[in-house]
Amino acid sequence: MISLKIYLALSKLSDKELKRFEKFASSKFINGRDLSGIVKAIRSVSPKVSLHTSNKEYISLISGKLKIKESVTVNRLSDLNKLVEFFLILNITGSNKVRKNSLLLEYYLNEKNYSSFESVFLEQEKLLLNSKYSFNSLHNLAQLYEDASRKYFETFEYDKYLLFNQKKNDYSVADFIINFLRSSIEICQQNFYHKETVSGYSVFDNKIDIPGFIKNFKSEDVKADFLMQILYNSYLSYVNPDKEEYYFKTVKLHAGSNKYFDDLLNNFLYLLNINYCIHKINLKKYEFYNEAFQLINSKLKENLYSELRIANHLSSSFRNYINVGLRLNKYKWVNDFIDKYEKYLPAKIRNDDRNLNKAKLHIHKKEFPKALEYLNSVKKTNIFQYTDSSFLKIRLYYFMNKHEEALEEITRLKSYINYHRETPEFYLSKLLNHLKDSDRIVKYSIGLISRQDLLYYYSKRKFPPIPAWIDEIIMNLK
Repeated sequence: MISLKIYLALSKLSDKELKRFEKFASSKFINGRDLSGIVKAIRSVSPKVSLHTSNKEYISLISGKLKIKESVTVNRLSDLNKLVEFFLILNITGSNKVRKNSLLLEYYLNEKNYSSFESVFLEQEKLLLNSKYSFNSLHNLAQLYEDASRKYFETFEYDKYLLFNQKKNDYSVADFIINFLRSSIEICQQNFYHKETVSGYSVFDNKIDIPGFIKNFKSEDVKADFLMQILYNSYLSYVNPDKEEYYFKTVKLHAGSNKYFDDLLNNFLYLLNINYCIHKINLKKYEFYNEAFQLINSKLKENLYSELRIANHLSSSFRNYINVGLRLNKYKWVNDFIDKYEKYLPAKIRNDDRNLNKAKLHIHKKEFPKALEYLNSVKKTNIFQYTDSSFLKIRLYYFMNKHEEALEEITRLKSYINYHRETPEFYLSKLLNHLKDSDRIVKYSIGLISRQDLLYYYSKRKFPPIPAWIDEIIMNLK
């Protein structure tokens, strides 16, 4: 399978990187052999290769191109695989100075080259402390100071050893606290949706004086202090969702400190607050639609939207942001958002997600023929797009007073769900409840269910939340 590994690795390189690799392959770095010829052959046969190409077929294509025996090709590919790995390591360390310095520090320390160590140490410390913090900054600082404490212990400079050992301990604890809070928040989020999670972290609950540590750490590192405060208050907002003051403090702290963090970390902190708002909305605290909308706009203005590139339908931010905008009747904003950001969606879901959300927009605007046009354009290549499209059609037919068509769509969807039992359990539960909700409201509209029975059914519904459009109808019937 080495040949497939090489194909996958090289297929991810840009044209510029491939040219650099071809030059690197001519360096005779592996076994004194120039491998640029086999690289050219691989590039030449690439149009004929796919993930479905077998290892044997791939070797045969390259052997034919080079006019050499297949056994020789196998040996060359083995050497090339080693070269690819070296090149990727060079690429990673070349673009990541922190990682490169960490490797150098480890090497110099093991070789007891203390003079070179000192020079790289000073560069690394300055780089880490002066850069915007990422998820790994505190871990990197803890490792840096651990290396320094070891160096000064080995050179008998005990005052410096004690100083850097203390720094190592402080940053290690700070890094642990941040990871503890992040994981605890994630557990809370999963539990919101009845995915009970068991974690070893529970043994630390209420046993760590996090506020005390943050207070003592503040004078040492203002960026780390802000990050711990934000995550701690976010954690409190998740474990005490009724105490909204923690959420508002989290938002205020982040707004005042986002200049200290890189884009990935800032985006994560925004999403924590947006997800809190969505949870509050699910609890029928509808004033949090405005809160979520403001946060979404803020992060988009800062060009933070990396989550849109992820093909995870169960937590689709693209869909969530549109739902928030629609609920606030921000129709122009929704249309502009779809047009501007659809290009960042993964290619395999882009067109269907665009059509689904355009349909949803036109349903809200009561432009039903246009909505149906978009829904009929959805190819429904996976279960998520099929069910989304079907539920939107049910909703559309309901508002068009086409109740027979709505019931037929419900029957089709029920058969589809029964056939596709590989659906994730959490999502399946949501689908089945949504299907029952749709069935009840349509049957009520044509007199097959009484108002009393309908209201009784919905009074017993707890989780997952009733779809917003149905919930609105029920509220008007009470």
